[in-house]
Amino acid sequence: MEILIGFGVVIILYLVIYFIPLLKRTKNLESKLAEGKDIKGYIAELDKMINKTKNKKYENFLMISKSSGLLALGKYREAANLLKLVDLGSLPNIYIVQYYNNLLYSQLMQENLNDAEALREASRKLLGKYEKQKSLKNSIKNTFATYEYYLGDLEKSQSMFEELLKDQNSILLYKIASHYFLGLIDLKKENKEQAKEKFEKVLNTGHNNIFFEKKAASLLKEL
Repeated sequence: MEILIGFGVVIILYLVIYFIPLLKRTKNLESKLAEGKDIKGYIAELDKMINKTKNKKYENFLMISKSSGLLALGKYREAANLLKLVDLGSLPNIYIVQYYNNLLYSQLMQENLNDAEALREASRKLLGKYEKQKSLKNSIKNTFATYEYYLGDLEKSQSMFEELLKDQNSILLYKIASHYFLGLIDLKKENKEQAKEKFEKVLNTGHNNIFFEKKAASLLKEL
């Protein structure tokens, strides 16, 4: 029992000394990611930190954070390839959840639907535990809403994206994703005027995501 208690104390001290400072060091970067106006700057700063560090666990944490930037920029294949290099090792669960959420989203946005379906099943229990956690819930909801669009219930997808739009804590990326997919749903329902309005909102947000911008502009030309 004393050994177990001692081991638990060591783990807690490790988290306090090592991982909590990580959150503080990347706080400003996370704000930049949330604003969505300088994603390339966010990625460049992370690259500097990755190249500088000699700590493998910190490097893996930074690579997961960089994958979030690549996803925000619309570079889904790059994000997936980067995540393949990550060694989850003894990273805390919150980073492991972010890893699987990012990987699942990258597969969905590349429309690698067989891989996405298998990954969703494999990570269902883990992601489910965190889908109401304040710092992760909208990120997970955005991924799940995208999953429902491609592989599940269209009405459920619509409801989830509408919830993201109403949520005041939802970052700009999730709002443009919501406008984009709700526009696609409108097209499926032959509501062309409503779809047009949503695609125009995608272009007017000022976010750096190149995927949604190009797709929305292309669809608007067809309407």
